[in-house]
Amino acid sequence: MKKMLIGASAGAALLLYTVPAFAAPAPKATGGLTLGSPNQQISFNAFDYGDADEDKGNVEYQNFEHPGGLHYKSDVLCANVSGNDARFMWQIPDGFPGLSGLYVIAHVQDNGSPGTNGDIYGHTSTAAVKTALTLCENGDIDGPAFTYYPITGGNLVVHN
Repeated sequence: MKKMLIGASAGAALLLYTVPAFAAPAPKATGGLTLGSPNQQISFNAFDYGDADEDKGNVEYQNFEHPGGLHYKSDVLCANVSGNDARFMWQIPDGFPGLSGLYVIAHVQDNGSPGTNGDIYGHTSTAAVKTALTLCENGDIDGPAFTYYPITGGNLVVHN
């Protein structure tokens, strides 16, 4: 916050405080879902600030049917939110042989509440960051197809 001294008379000073302007909230996708085929859970918040370098958020993912278990947290590396549709990307962290380092791109669509009544969740993965960024920013263009899973619980919301 900046202080400005404006005019002084008879030993009195008037201080004005300039209040910083706040930007509109970034478009975002948030949710907590239970998925079927296989039995999975994901919670996420993905904020679209324009450039992938500025996008933020986090993901917690668990696949209950993966041999040896699969449960991790990761930061969102890219988010693209438009209308009721969003895509976001993260990288599987170290500690999961054969999966660590893969980029996962999720596609969600908010078709009302609750999530079991028409919302859509799917994801795909790739080892190539360029392909992952293209899928995140542009969708399913000459890349691996998204696999969609039934939402068996929870809800997701796409906010613009």
